[in-house]
Parts: sequence; structure tokens; C-alpha cells
Amino acid sequence: MKNKLLLCLWILTSVSAFAQKHYEKGHIVTVGNKNFKGYLLHEDLFHTPTEFYFKQQLTDKRKTVSAEEVKTVVINPNLKYERHTVKIDLFNNQNKTLSNSRISNFLPHSLLLKVLLEGDITLLSYETSKIKRFFVKKDNKIIPLEYKKYIIDNKIHYNLNYQKQLRESFACQLQDRETPSYSEKKLVNYFKKYAKCHDLRITDLTAIKVNKVRKGTFNLRAKVGVSNSTFYTDIWGRIDSQNSAANVQYGVEFEYVFSYNNHRFSIFVEPTILMRRNTSVTSPIDLEHFQYIIPPDFEDFDYREFSYRGYEIPIGLRNYWYTSDKSAITLHGGILFNIPSGDFIRYRDDHSTSFATSNQTSMFAGIGYDYYKVFSIEFRYNFKRNLVVRTLESFQYSDVSLRLGINIL
Repeated sequence: MKNKLLLCLWILTSVSAFAQKHYEKGHIVTVGNKNFKGYLLHEDLFHTPTEFYFKQQLTDKRKTVSAEEVKTVVINPNLKYERHTVKIDLFNNQNKTLSNSRISNFLPHSLLLKVLLEGDITLLSYETSKIKRFFVKKDNKIIPLEYKKYIIDNKIHYNLNYQKQLRESFACQLQDRETPSYSEKKLVNYFKKYAKCHDLRITDLTAIKVNKVRKGTFNLRAKVGVSNSTFYTDIWGRIDSQNSAANVQYGVEFEYVFSYNNHRFSIFVEPTILMRRNTSVTSPIDLEHFQYIIPPDFEDFDYREFSYRGYEIPIGLRNYWYTSDKSAITLHGGILFNIPSGDFIRYRDDHSTSFATSNQTSMFAGIGYDYYKVFSIEFRYNFKRNLVVRTLESFQYSDVSLRLGINIL
């Protein structure tokens, strides 16, 4: 179960959203010096964006602008990007591909840099999934703060030359020989102290908060689905599996979408009523092989039907990939609680046998499509879980389902 849980968490956390849903006033200046004013998507991104989403009016369809076309982007009140040609070592910091040289290979590149501090001295950053670099602009000259991770004899080393640069070129008595780590927060604080020490005017864009209050949203959906189950039986050492006919299930979903990261993540619970029925026939077992453990009155079994009723209560996380302002691809996964409402029944010829079932948990994962506040449709896989476990008999099942949700709230 641990591996299944890790799989679900990896699916939900290893992907990036296409877009998000919070627009702010701003403008774009292209490399051709064309100026476009309107509204831009205010994204909570950790990396330098490769594209921007722009509208002249909030009611317009959005336009996508490639970062390669951009000279300057301003998104009120606290995001700004500027294109500069800087010297940078683009060798990544991932351990598997580290360089064996301590010396940085600085080459000129035209890059879109994020403005962290702006004024008489400017702190800039460039970040991708593989690298993170900082630059200081002073007197119209941009200086790369040198930092490099490298490997020699299977041991990781660090070129921390940026600390020497800070001591020699950006020193201040107020900092008491402070040596900040190579991170946005520490470097921003360092240069704010430096500006105060030398009476320089700066604006800390990282400290400006978005005025609009972002609230989480609540969704209530009626759910109906069609599922196909697979029963797994292990009876007296004979392992078999059978697929069931389609089963209809009904439920209701309660979902809370967090405001964090522009409504990309939610938690939900979905109580569901279900009935599983299987009508496949199992072939006889080898009686001779089991002659020492089979009771005298045991006959060749030919089980014609299995039946199980109960409730499912999935509790999980959902990740939204917004493809437009009102639609999104979703990934979800979590823990599934199974609560039986009766016994597990095995039908055979003219009689039946009931087995007491117990509460069981398993994992689930799925993918879907959501049209904002209207409907959703999801494909879900529920991993194998136990129904009955006895000394010489066990019954398990898994299922796949297609679920339609209609928003009530």
C-alpha cells in the first residue's frame, strides 16, 4: 500500500498547471518595442515562465505570448521581468550530471530575468527546473553572482565565489561579515541591508502582497458512474479472476479547492453506494492434488455468481491543469475506505454461502475533465482490496469506473 500511496502523491505533485485563474493589470513590451496594456495571469510560479497569458479586457479570450518575444513584463502589483544579455553558466545542478570543473563556464545569453529588488541597485534571478542563478545590476552593469556545484572523485563540492563577491563589492558594516546562502530570501535580505547601509533607494517586489483576497471555493456534486470489477479468488490454492458486468453506482462529492497557487489543488470526499455482482463460472479444481485437505463432502466447485454490497468513501487530493479560464484537466488520487452493508455472498447452483466482510482500505487514482461549476467527468482505477480472508479461501476485487459529476453548488 505504501508504494500505491507514493504513486498517487507523485502523480499529483510532479505535474505543472497549464495556466491559472487570477488576472491582474499589467503590460508587455515586446522585443520590437510594442507596448500592450491589459490583464495578465498572475501566476505563483517557482520558475521563470516560458509564456504569458494576456487579455486586453477581462471578457476577452486570452492570448499566449512567448517569453522569447518579451522585453519587459509588468504584472501589478509585484511581478516584473526584464530581458537582459548576461553572462551565465547554464550547467545544471542535478547530481547525476554535475561538471567535474570548479570553474564556471560563463557565456553570454539573452534571458528573461525576474526583478526581486529594483532601484539604485537591482537584484535579478533566473530559474528553471535545473538551475537557479542570481545577478546584481549596479551602475548599468550586470554582475553574475557565481555559484557552482561540481563533483570530484564522487564527492560533491561547491564553488561559493559569490560570497567573496559580496565581501569585496557589496560590503556593509551593518552586516557584520554576513555570508548568506545562495537563495532568494537570504540574498534579498542581504541587499536590503546593503542599500540601507549606503543610503540607496530600492523597492522590494518580493514584499509586495497581492491586494485581492484569495478565498478557497467549495463544490458539491451529484455523482453517477459505471464500473467494471475484477474478482480475484484463492480457494484451496486455486487462484482465479473473473470480470463482472457493468455496475451502476451513485454518490455525492464534497470538495474544497484551496486558494493556494491560484486554486490548483483541492481535497475531496465522495461517499458512494455500490453493488458488485459477478456471473462468470469458475472451472473445477484438481481434487486429487488436494485429497488430504479437502473435506469428504467437498464437491467440484462451480461458483456461478458473487455478490457484494457496500459503501465506498474515497478521500483524496485533486490537481487542476487549467486549459482555459473555465476548463481543466484533473489528476486525483487518495485512500479508499470500503464499508460493507452486508455479507459477501457466493452463489453456487441451487444454494448460496455468506461470508462476513470487514472494513478495508485501498488506494485509487484517476484522470478527468472539469468544466468550472457545471460538470466533471473522471476515469478512476481502484486498486485491489480484500473482501474476505479465511484460512483456505480469500476473495479480492479491483475496479475501473467512469464517473459523471453535476455541480449542485
